[in-house]
Amino acid sequence: MAAEAPTLNQPLFSQAGTRDGRRLLALPGVVAIAGAVITAAISFAILVGATPIAPTADTTWALVAANAVFVLFLIALIAREVRRIVLARRHGRAASRLHVRIVAMFALVAAIPAIMVAIIASITLDIGLDRWFEIRTKTIVNSSLSIADAYVQENARNLQGTTLSMAYDLDASRTLYGLDQGGFLDLLNKEAVGRGLAHAALIKPDGSFVMNAKTDSDFPMPEPPSGAVETASGGKPVLIEPRTRNIMGAIIKLREIEGLYLYTIRLVDPDVIKARQIVKANTDEYRNLEDNRRTSQVAFALPYLSLTLIIILSAIWTGIAVADRIVRPIRQLIGAADEVATGNLDVAVPVRQSDGDVASLGDTFNNMILELKSQRNELLSAKDLIDERRRFSEAVLAGVTAGVIGVDPYGIITIVNRSAET
Repeated sequence: MAAEAPTLNQPLFSQAGTRDGRRLLALPGVVAIAGAVITAAISFAILVGATPIAPTADTTWALVAANAVFVLFLIALIAREVRRIVLARRHGRAASRLHVRIVAMFALVAAIPAIMVAIIASITLDIGLDRWFEIRTKTIVNSSLSIADAYVQENARNLQGTTLSMAYDLDASRTLYGLDQGGFLDLLNKEAVGRGLAHAALIKPDGSFVMNAKTDSDFPMPEPPSGAVETASGGKPVLIEPRTRNIMGAIIKLREIEGLYLYTIRLVDPDVIKARQIVKANTDEYRNLEDNRRTSQVAFALPYLSLTLIIILSAIWTGIAVADRIVRPIRQLIGAADEVATGNLDVAVPVRQSDGDVASLGDTFNNMILELKSQRNELLSAKDLIDERRRFSEAVLAGVTAGVIGVDPYGIITIVNRSAET
């Protein structure tokens, strides 16, 4: 009696347990890829200034460390999968070569564009930095600062000349100072207003004021800087450059009036002073960038390298997962075909509709096996029937006393009874 044909519910190559195990093994990879991609996206947003977090050196190194953790974890997972694929190849498992080719294809597709972009980005960055720090750019930056400094120095020379001339006039009126200090104050007022000074005063060596000229200035006269009066005691005028305010000062020791110094203040253009401060800050930043050019390149390269590695490793891991999904049903088909080649028709491959076209191939294979087994069973039944008829004919002819010989249409003898043989 013919054996019962197998159905799709009787797969010989069912790998449910293995598949569940693979899912558990794939879970860390999915989590790692998701975390790596999210970390890479956050890192990129911070580095381009799209978040409130400033991309400082500490922040950059922290981002590099976070990305490096995911990179190392992905490398470990991929190394484990590569070891599994290599062992399958060594043991000659079905579709192992196809598995390797698919993984290699995904790796190349991900790596080649990333490497090309990295090369182009590094060249572009280097060319861009060369343009920033070329001689022409340096000349422009230094010239901008020189122009601003020249304006300040010109005003300083004018104030120095004005202060020397005013000190000469005051020294010439030393007698007036000794006899009529009120008249001397009037002289000081005229000198200050006539020379366009914002403030003018006589001060002692300790910086205290003796008398102040009355001017139209709307701000009080600032205290002289510490140490400036002592420096001026040598007889040379001391200039006080503008810092955060648009005022410039000068201090000079009076030669004819013992123990007194002339302290003058003049206003300068606030826009020029502000522009000078901006130019100086930008120049300092430019020179700092020039001194730390290689550091800047490394700081740019490390986050980019980590992001690139995450993309490449994620693509490789995805390639391995896709290759597993593609190769698994193909491997089952090859294994089933090998079983059929040995004569075992009691075989079927498991079919999942999520496998797409490969699922259709599995259905077709199973139907083919069912048809082959059905035809084999029919052939065996026909053979058994022919054997039974032959044995029956031989039994009937054995009881006939006359000689009987059977021939086919070609004249070939097919049956002879015992009487014909004798």
